[in-house]
Amino acid sequence: MTDHFVLSAPQAVIGRQWNKSASTEQRQLLELARDALFFIFDTGQRHRFIAASNQYSAFREYLEHIAAGGPPYIVASFDTREEAESWLQNHPSPPDSANVLIANIYHEVVHERATGIRRLPRNRDLEYYLAEHQRVAPPTAVASFNSIEEAAAWLQSQPKPAPWAWVWAGGEFYLAAYYPNLGHRTLYPLSLARAVEPGESPQQ
Repeated sequence: MTDHFVLSAPQAVIGRQWNKSASTEQRQLLELARDALFFIFDTGQRHRFIAASNQYSAFREYLEHIAAGGPPYIVASFDTREEAESWLQNHPSPPDSANVLIANIYHEVVHERATGIRRLPRNRDLEYYLAEHQRVAPPTAVASFNSIEEAAAWLQSQPKPAPWAWVWAGGEFYLAAYYPNLGHRTLYPLSLARAVEPGESPQQ
């Protein structure tokens, strides 16, 4: 299974090198190596490498999404739970661990190769993201609308939206999110962040 434990050894090496007097070029290489490890984890891959699987374009897109402060990365989006379950159960080699959206709600792909178990439990990655994001990027609306329907129509009409933007709709702030790897666009109410207790972290 691809998880942070599998990736911890190379991450530790990167950390030790980072703490030394690294040159600018070395730091850039270490940052790239770190981001490559996160890409492998966030896309749920097992023993696959970017060059060997010709994922240069996907990796570049991932880096741009992360650098822009976009919402947690997803590998698929489904309108219904039934569609998601069908995808997971019929996938020849599903991700070991990755995020997917089901009706715009975050779920984690759990794939245990040893037992064959495949599950899609809901997770709170978006809630933690919104709670932190409003702290580092306090909401200032780029556009205002009378209703969520108007905001959704506006988002769908954008040729190439930013990975995220705050909008005001129907008396509430929303995060207008765009996932370029899937071409998916959606609106998340900032009120979801209220479920995160002060000081609570994803590890708790």
